[in-house]
Amino acid sequence: ASEAMELGLVHEVVRSEELMAATEALATELAAGPQVAMRLLKRTVYNAAEMNWLQALDDIAGKTAVTDHHPDATEGVASFKEKRMPHFNKWLS
Repeated sequence: ASEAMELGLVHEVVRSEELMAATEALATELAAGPQVAMRLLKRTVYNAAEMNWLQALDDIAGKTAVTDHHPDATEGVASFKEKRMPHFNKWLS
């Protein structure tokens, strides 16, 4: 675990007795995030290995066009300017 941390493969290492609480906290954080942007990013990472540089740039540009005009993007900018936590995923309600 410490070697993975040193190599930058993980961003946090916890003791085994803290693992469930840390996992639940991370899951809660991810669930509260901008779902559309995260899904598109995940898809981009999975597909990147099969694309050349120009294809990858085109893929990212298309997905950026979608996420830049999504309500979650507006909320992210507004919450940053207002120095508050964002409230993403209102569109799911």
